[in-house]
Amino acid sequence: MSLVAAFPRATAVSPGFDNEARGTDGMRTKIARKRAITGDDDMAAARPAVARLLRYEEVFAGSRMRAYERVGELIDEGASWVRRLVGGSERVTVRRCTWLNIAAAYATLCERIEAAAEHERGLEALLRSETDAALDSDLGLVAGAAAQTRGGASS
Repeated sequence: MSLVAAFPRATAVSPGFDNEARGTDGMRTKIARKRAITGDDDMAAARPAVARLLRYEEVFAGSRMRAYERVGELIDEGASWVRRLVGGSERVTVRRCTWLNIAAAYATLCERIEAAAEHERGLEALLRSETDAALDSDLGLVAGAAAQTRGGASS
């Protein structure tokens, strides 16, 4: 399975830095802009990013438990912490350093997916040009054979 097929909507934008990830529809009001960012805001932005990292690792690790371990290693937390975060536990908190690790890991994942997509586009273009060349040469052979057959039958 290709990375692009596994993650069709991934972007190179770090999670939590756009309105969609924050759960808002548009511009924030002046009062909302002055409100301090809370731990709940961090949790709301971190949970989907870690879930996406987990889904990616699960595809390539082969098991969900190994994926929890690998994501935990990426963000310097334990597998049980990752399970609690994704599961929505009230007992887990996201520290600022952990949030930075999550954002960095997610940005790296997005870069890898974009690089894989670019590679696949290059392979597609190469295969398309080879196929076109093969079809053009086969059409020339078919046209030549047909001309010979018509020429031989009429003489």
